Amino acid sequence: MANIKLDEIFAICDQAKMEHLATYLNKHRLAQRSFAERVGCSPSFLSDLLAGRRVPGLSLAVRMERATGGEVKAVHWVPDVEAP
Repeated sequence: MANIKLDEIFAICDQAKMEHLATYLNKHRLAQRSFAERVGCSPSFLSDLLAGRRVPGLSLAVRMERATGGEVKAVHWVPDVEAP
């Protein structure tokens, strides 16, 4: 039962992460391909991030934070999970 709750928490965090990045891209009218090139990942990987299928490693999360001037924070990709 605990695994189901943890999976739900991660799903909620994934939704929030995608929204931060998608909002940034829309707000600045950036194409996924150009943003992917800017942060050093493939367009398909960025697409997977936006769809919630993948999570970036720390270095990519930091590059995204820097590329967005802090609008998409690296910490957004880390779920808030309290220890039992």
